[in-house]
Amino acid sequence: MARKEIFVVNVLAWLVYASLEHMSHLIYGENHWLGSVLGAFAGWAITMFLVIFHQWIDSRATKKVAIFGLMLATFIASITWHNVSRVLHYRDSVSDVINNGIIALLSGASYSVLLFCAWLGLYFVLSLYLQKQLQQQAVLKLKAQAKEAQLQSLRYQLNPHFLFNVLNSIDVAVLENDNSGAHNMIAKLSRLLRVTLATSAEQKVTVKQEMSLLDDLMGIEQQRYAHRIEYIKDVDPSCEQCMLPSLLLQPLLENAIKFTWHANSARVITLKVAKAEYQLLVCISNPIHDECQTIQGTHSGLNNVKQRIQTMYANTASMNCMQDSEQFIVELRLPLEYEV
Repeated sequence: MARKEIFVVNVLAWLVYASLEHMSHLIYGENHWLGSVLGAFAGWAITMFLVIFHQWIDSRATKKVAIFGLMLATFIASITWHNVSRVLHYRDSVSDVINNGIIALLSGASYSVLLFCAWLGLYFVLSLYLQKQLQQQAVLKLKAQAKEAQLQSLRYQLNPHFLFNVLNSIDVAVLENDNSGAHNMIAKLSRLLRVTLATSAEQKVTVKQEMSLLDDLMGIEQQRYAHRIEYIKDVDPSCEQCMLPSLLLQPLLENAIKFTWHANSARVITLKVAKAEYQLLVCISNPIHDECQTIQGTHSGLNNVKQRIQTMYANTASMNCMQDSEQFIVELRLPLEYEV
């Protein structure tokens, strides 16, 4: 439980009490300001002890026992404060309080008991409120962690098959003594992996940075497929500083490459980035034919991207897939965001 909030509220409550008591004394022609101040301080000290006592017993006993213990301690504390207050207001001396019997100590204590019961009610309400706040914060934290874990899971699902294919291509290049080709693929792959490891799933990059990563990806694939796939990129310069999730487009381009390689027509992939109605519009198109429907894993990357933008943007972003007899088009619409 947050002691800081309880400490502050307790101080304010006893300051209000001291002010009201002093004003009531002035109304009746008395000026016991020192007694009011010291009495309020004594009340604050006693009630803070009750707070500490409750938190101590609450951690060692059942909830019912802790509440009963606090109520009993509050009653004893109210009687104690009542007699301390009488001494501070010069109604009794210390020796009188010590020598008085139980009946005398309890005499006139109803006001103090009611006052401490009011404090006890305030303490319970504040404790429940703070406990609820802590629970809500814990739930929000767990939701944020779950969202981050989901995004990381979706993101890391995008890369394994691509990584294995690239390593296989590097192995072939080394066996064929194509050291330059192997070096180029390793350099580009290292940049891709560095970005994957260095950025979180929720981190965003500019369109310009994302295009640079896609250039590395396409450069690797071009070497794998001996430049038999043509890549056309059309990016509106005004979109270069727009933001989008890092590596969001990688699985879309991988999917397009997979379709294109199995196509019978011209192997051309087109990527367009533009603004449309206060949104960032990304279109990736590639040739397709009937056999592409049986290619293993052609939809897993698309589904991951769709889940990722749904998790990050909810209903403010969308992804649509369109297909005719010759072309497969993925259209991605994201909110326009700029680097701060």
